[in-house]
Amino acid sequence: MKIVMCAALVAGVLTAAPAEAATGCYAGTWTLTAMKVVDRETLPEGGVETTVHKGKPLIKMVLSATSVTYTFTGSKKTSFTRTGGGQDLRGWHQYSGVLTMGAKVVGDTKGRVAMIAKGASGNAGKAGNFIPTTQPVGDPVPLLSGLEDGLYDAPLVKNAAFTCSGDSMRFVDKRTYRKITTAADLRFTRVSQR
Repeated sequence: MKIVMCAALVAGVLTAAPAEAATGCYAGTWTLTAMKVVDRETLPEGGVETTVHKGKPLIKMVLSATSVTYTFTGSKKTSFTRTGGGQDLRGWHQYSGVLTMGAKVVGDTKGRVAMIAKGASGNAGKAGNFIPTTQPVGDPVPLLSGLEDGLYDAPLVKNAAFTCSGDSMRFVDKRTYRKITTAADLRFTRVSQR
């Protein structure tokens, strides 16, 4: 009887291990601690306008094999510089609210993650302004309206290669929207394991 029970316990441990491995490194709660996102837009009159977004926005992201939730409330501003469009500009963006989307993850410590805009929900928005300016800051623009049109905002992932090691994860995302090509490098630090 004791031998049978021991065998059952060992079998239980062996069957539990693959399930834990299936939601390994990438799954959990993360904070966006560094970002560099470069947009290059081909202008109708010729030439290219380049916008570089940077910051340590501390946006929270909860990622699983099937979903992602971004919590922007309480995050920090990101900065941007724009060159090549006839007038060099700089300014900031501030994100707020929550956004939830579907996700598809292939791999564990290394692989690809695709976020699914269809069926996305939440009240997330983005406000911003130029520096210097005398114009008031407008109401946040809903991120959902951009996603419906195929636009993934700077800190979002569309279809990225990722690497995950311990408490660090990096996304490298290259995407296109109309005449804009984007290269995003997003660095996350783990808050907790799922």
